[in-house]
Amino acid sequence: MVGPNIDRIPEYLKEEGPDWHAIYNEAPPRAIDVRPRHTMSMRNPAFGLTFSSDGRLLAVAEGFCVSLFDTETGQSLCELKPDLGADADPHLNRFSTVCFSPDDNLLVASGEDAIIYIWEVQTRDFQGTLVGHASDVVSIVFQDLNALISASRDSTIHFWDMETRRSTKTFSAPQDSTTSMALSSRGSCLALSGANDVTVLNIADGSVVEKLQGHQSSTWSVASSRTGKFVASAGSDRTVRLWKLAKRATAGSEAQTSSPAKRLHTMHGHHDLACCVCWTPDGQWVLSGSKDRHVRVWDPKTGVSQAVVWAHMNTVTAICASPTGKMFATGGGDCRVRIWSYSQRSDNPKEAQREQERSLAHSFSSKDRPGLGVPINHLPPSTERFPTLVSNGEDDWKSTTLLIREVCMLKMMEDLTNKPEWWRKVWDPEIASRWKHEAMEMDWTRYRQFADFTPAMADACIAELREKANLYQDNKLIPVFDYSTCVIKSDHLSPDLFSRLQAAIKPLENVPADRKDWHPNSGRKVLDLVHPSLWPLIYGRTRVVAEGNVDIENCLSACGYGNTIAQPESTQRVVTRGWLGPTLEFETLSIQFQWLPCDVEINESGHTRIKSYINNLHPYNVELYDIINGFIQESLPAWDVIYRWHNEFVCKRLDAKRVGTTCLAPERCSAGYDCVPWNRTNGDNDAESDEDYAYNQYTSNPERAKLDDAWFDSTHPVNLPDATVLPGDQDGGRDGDQDSEQSDDGNEDEDEKPRLFCLQADDVRKSGFFGNASRIQVIVKLANIELTPEHPVYTGGSWHIEGLLNEHICASALFYYDSENITESRLAFRARCDEEELQMLEYQQNDHRSISRTFAINADRGQDTVLQDVGSVLTRQGRAVFFPNLLQHRVMPFSLKDRSNPGHRKILALFLVDPAIPIVSTANVPPQQPHWIDASRQSHVPVNDTIYEEEAKRIRLDLMSERSMLQSRTNEELSSVTFDFCEH
Repeated sequence: MVGPNIDRIPEYLKEEGPDWHAIYNEAPPRAIDVRPRHTMSMRNPAFGLTFSSDGRLLAVAEGFCVSLFDTETGQSLCELKPDLGADADPHLNRFSTVCFSPDDNLLVASGEDAIIYIWEVQTRDFQGTLVGHASDVVSIVFQDLNALISASRDSTIHFWDMETRRSTKTFSAPQDSTTSMALSSRGSCLALSGANDVTVLNIADGSVVEKLQGHQSSTWSVASSRTGKFVASAGSDRTVRLWKLAKRATAGSEAQTSSPAKRLHTMHGHHDLACCVCWTPDGQWVLSGSKDRHVRVWDPKTGVSQAVVWAHMNTVTAICASPTGKMFATGGGDCRVRIWSYSQRSDNPKEAQREQERSLAHSFSSKDRPGLGVPINHLPPSTERFPTLVSNGEDDWKSTTLLIREVCMLKMMEDLTNKPEWWRKVWDPEIASRWKHEAMEMDWTRYRQFADFTPAMADACIAELREKANLYQDNKLIPVFDYSTCVIKSDHLSPDLFSRLQAAIKPLENVPADRKDWHPNSGRKVLDLVHPSLWPLIYGRTRVVAEGNVDIENCLSACGYGNTIAQPESTQRVVTRGWLGPTLEFETLSIQFQWLPCDVEINESGHTRIKSYINNLHPYNVELYDIINGFIQESLPAWDVIYRWHNEFVCKRLDAKRVGTTCLAPERCSAGYDCVPWNRTNGDNDAESDEDYAYNQYTSNPERAKLDDAWFDSTHPVNLPDATVLPGDQDGGRDGDQDSEQSDDGNEDEDEKPRLFCLQADDVRKSGFFGNASRIQVIVKLANIELTPEHPVYTGGSWHIEGLLNEHICASALFYYDSENITESRLAFRARCDEEELQMLEYQQNDHRSISRTFAINADRGQDTVLQDVGSVLTRQGRAVFFPNLLQHRVMPFSLKDRSNPGHRKILALFLVDPAIPIVSTANVPPQQPHWIDASRQSHVPVNDTIYEEEAKRIRLDLMSERSMLQSRTNEELSSVTFDFCEH
């Protein structure tokens, strides 16, 4: 069975019985209990289920009959079969759909033979048939007491008068093969599944009101919510998708809607095709069944799975909820039907919230660590930890896709905040006006292809910088490249620490030439002073003390103690989906090595103390320990903001729901089929004005194409959104979309407004970081980049995130504490965009040109990678840069200013381990460096444990090789994902 290992689930998160279990998501406060009431054995799989309006009866379409059950007792009441005469073959039809009339007087069913059969419920008498379809009837629903609607695989929809038993009208379904149908409760529209999309039809004339696009393959089931505003769909792509229909669709206007439906959630979790879906009558839950044998209970407000229920021994073939609430039924390929009860959990929600907040603060109370007590591929639920860029595929973080204009705005603000005293000058109207003029004069196409800059963009940047000036003067932090996440820089973090570090590092630098540790493959340009790749945790070899009581004072005397950490199984190379069970076949972890962080205490005032030794920095370096502790303490406010950003401070300056052009040459384009570059010659009254000839010339003659493109650019400007300043609209950067069945303020566009910069000075904490965490873990690295006249150029680094998922690094802090005789150096960032976000973008078919000139991506097929360059931060002496491990980054090239003299750049790097996932640290691992160990202690260290320097460097090469390979695979994985702009 594909699914979670029930034995590893805590008792409070599960309920189980014979042939079933329910596992509850520990991330949101538990709000529901699910238990089976009755299990009924059938002769055939059930493909159609329906409750009577009072919930007392359950009708099951199974095989060659319809069975009626009492839902209170689970007892079979009768089997209904068509009375077609003695000569009729009862095995010509398999029923697959069944429906009660609104007053429960009639029951109708149909299936393979395309005939609709009618019974009277009270007497069980057969009442006749409805004939008109040419193929399987897949769905039937009553519009009212006297009107029935049926959908068939023959691509027709029939409307039946139940008094005359005749079809009153017929629509052609747009899909080649309809699989399911749902009627909105307002009776204004029908939703049909079948192809890769769900089609919404106007019930009055059959016109297409909306196509709900997003599924990657066939849709099998569709369901409408009680209010008719929301639609849920289930498909072969294993997802359940939730949509909010546009107002005109829900109101039943005969005109097509002018704004698209909105996909609220794409809900992942099923491990095989999602077969069926339904809503509970109160709209509080969406239920789905899958070939993976499970039922999932989804919260439609958040798109989060509240529970997963192992319901059947085979495919869940049908699901429906009782109109009275409190019950739902499932049918399975195991020839069983089950009636389930569900109820609101009565836990105190305030206490549940307090417990969730406490969980982060007390993460360190448990001795379990990945690789020590729990598998190394263990991940807590996504709501209890920091996001990850690449983990299990389901919860991977994705950014919004930036427009070119917003990328340029971010660039302007990064540049201006590098100016001396910018936080004061930005308030000077004359200086601000000059900055605006400079921005307008800049050739932005040299920065980004197709870029421009408007006065409104400049005004918005100045206004935002004034907000950031207030923040900076209080906290000395400058958020840049801030949108779905952010980078923070600062030039005024305790200058004393920088100067102290320059002096204290000298003993590590001033060693004989043959003792210098040049980083492998760096061409003797990168000098490692402290690096976590030497003497790391080695699974299957390193000794660990599970209690975690190795501290700075006793670490040397602890050498040789502890038990050898186990070698993880090879299956742990990939990340489990936490409580969701199965894995992706994409390696993100190492089963060989892990960097070792040190433990750091944080007191109630926000002051820090390093508790365990820094790997590869001997504890006798007391001054260095004190300085590094100071840098860690200075990092906490910025790290805490980054840790909270995706929940509290997301901002979005520009948005585009549709892209396109304005035609300034209608006399030319009206002569052709559409607005295209080769229309340039239309109307010239010569042979070249022939459209086919013009197109052939465009595709075969580069010079001609260049002229055509230039003409098209000048006569068909792209319609681009412009910036605006919205005083009072600083709404905290949260997603305003709170659509639910219980909430509708009528404002469809509230969540589409720009969400401006909202971080305020009071939001930056001085204590209580990371949910009042009392201890964190930090990995420390000290390195110099040394350039000489013989080797004057540093060619830059590769795109990467820090560490592997073993280290659970969530944020970095880089301190550029010493630079001499080098050119400008920058740190570049790029993000992984959400490809699904633009699937609802409105654009003319094949108009990739407008997309590429609006969003900072290349929309051409084969070039439309989801990796988006965000920008780069200037890295100069005295600057600190903080950023999340969600953005890939790389060091840009730099060189010697004066190539006749040497130069250098010196960096202290601190990597924060996610406080929600403490890992094996130097508090668990006694020092492994043999040269640290006093001669009197050597005898206590087993000979096989000793790793001398030569072997340590060989191990480092193995570690680096593995990480390089996994980072390359990560880049390949990210680069292979595209936007897939369809030809709609």
